[in-house]
Amino acid sequence: MPAQNGGAKTGDANLENDANEPQQGSAKSHSSELDNFTPLPGILPAEADDTEIVRVRMQRGALGALGLPVNEERAGEWIQVDLLVGNDGLPQAVRLRQ
Repeated sequence: MPAQNGGAKTGDANLENDANEPQQGSAKSHSSELDNFTPLPGILPAEADDTEIVRVRMQRGALGALGLPVNEERAGEWIQVDLLVGNDGLPQAVRLRQ
């Protein structure tokens, strides 16, 4: 599904629940993988164990379909984003790739 983002920078929301707990070894925890995701409007966050991160390439303008602000001047640009997808297959949150 092509997505749209008009280049508007979204705020960095942190969905991490236990940010102050020490990490065991060098393995990256699932909660640290959820850093910098912006929850989509109208979506209640799912349990972290019930989600998957899916990287997609879309047009900036498609982010508007997800309820995010879009800069119409840059809507045709292609970007990479990570979607946090619930076990129902619906996106819960988005993270813009740098």
